Amino acid sequence: MDRKQNCIEIAKHMAVLFGAFGQSSDIDRQKIYVADLADFPAELIGVACKKLRYESRFLPTISEIVEAARSLTATNTGRRLPTWAEAQHEIERQLNIAGNYKKPEFSCKEIEQAVKAYGWLNLCMTSQSSISNAWHQLSKLYEQTCKYQREEATNRYILKDKPQGYLGYTEAKNDGLCLLALVLGDKK
Repeated sequence: MDRKQNCIEIAKHMAVLFGAFGQSSDIDRQKIYVADLADFPAELIGVACKKLRYESRFLPTISEIVEAARSLTATNTGRRLPTWAEAQHEIERQLNIAGNYKKPEFSCKEIEQAVKAYGWLNLCMTSQSSISNAWHQLSKLYEQTCKYQREEATNRYILKDKPQGYLGYTEAKNDGLCLLALVLGDKK
């Protein structure tokens, strides 16, 4: 399907979505949604909108549609992130298998990064009296890691076709990042 046909199909999905939430007359907003979602396959947007019609009480935002599409894709491909409860179970299992002496093996990099940030040996040496505090801290680290990975994936997607320096920064030889305005000077 070419881009134009894809946009037409997405526009149909937006008309149904907006209509389901009593906002079918908001054509300008529908155009914004179509423009922002045009890079996604119309079929994926259609099922994401259907999911959101079942789950949402108010008209979903563009980010909610994208998140629903991500969730559906992850479920369909079997590559969804574990919940915190699943991650905790996996960490507990590795505590028993690997312990202090072996390197733990985790199913996803988010769990691995959260455990690394906390410290594997610190976790192994945690006493029973303070393990609940450790789990709480690990859950926060895991949530932050997952959020960071989602943001990074979105950033890479948004910037995929943009030249280096697109956002007003450029790489200077020995100065790290510096504002493009400083390099080019004020044009007023």
